[in-house]
Amino acid sequence: MERIEIFREKFVFVFTTILITIGLICKERFESFWEAHSFDFHQEVFYLVVVALGALIAEIGAKPIVDIILKSKRIRKIVSGSNFIEGYWFYRHGKSKEDENRDSIFLSDALAEMMYNPVSKKLEMAVYRHRPEIHIFNSNSKTLKFDEKDKSYLNHFIYINRNVSLEHVNGFAVGHYTSDSESDGKIYRFTGTLYITGDDGKRMVILQEGNKIDEEVKKFKSTYKGPIAEWREAFLKMKLSLNDSLL
Repeated sequence: MERIEIFREKFVFVFTTILITIGLICKERFESFWEAHSFDFHQEVFYLVVVALGALIAEIGAKPIVDIILKSKRIRKIVSGSNFIEGYWFYRHGKSKEDENRDSIFLSDALAEMMYNPVSKKLEMAVYRHRPEIHIFNSNSKTLKFDEKDKSYLNHFIYINRNVSLEHVNGFAVGHYTSDSESDGKIYRFTGTLYITGDDGKRMVILQEGNKIDEEVKKFKSTYKGPIAEWREAFLKMKLSLNDSLL
């Protein structure tokens, strides 16, 4: 999110500069107005007022304006450039050597949606998993960090493990995004590790790999005819059936 923050700061700076410049251009008019009403015109006071008002108006006006601008996913994509990770991701999982005989819903294939929250001005991720005995299972980010310099990722998320309790459980995901250096350099792949509570109530380590699948999701949704609230479950079932057919 560094590029988004830099864009926000530059927008406020440029907006403030424009307002102050307009104020200075109008100096002669203000001077004539002051003299016409028998007021002493002091340039030092004028400059101070222009700068103060420019900064105040920019603070009140520029930040809401840039927030509105950044609500556009297209704008955020342009600003983020090759570091744009918003969109849909498909994850596969594997067991670590220490947990070969243990089980968890987190071992199921997952559909993740990385999105920008305009209120918190941060990235968030919702992840959906499906099993025949479970309608749909999802986890949601509590704190998500993405370092644009080294492409590292940290996600502190919460979920409910109904095999343990009905209370929220904390989970963590760490990993690294990979860009396609041979073409446009855009991020397309993720590898990492999940730290969660297994079905037996003990901590478990799960290996994770993911690919960006925006076009695949777009194509699926264009032909999906079922209830809109169930498209994610239908998508995961479709992916599972494709995997089974390849075995």
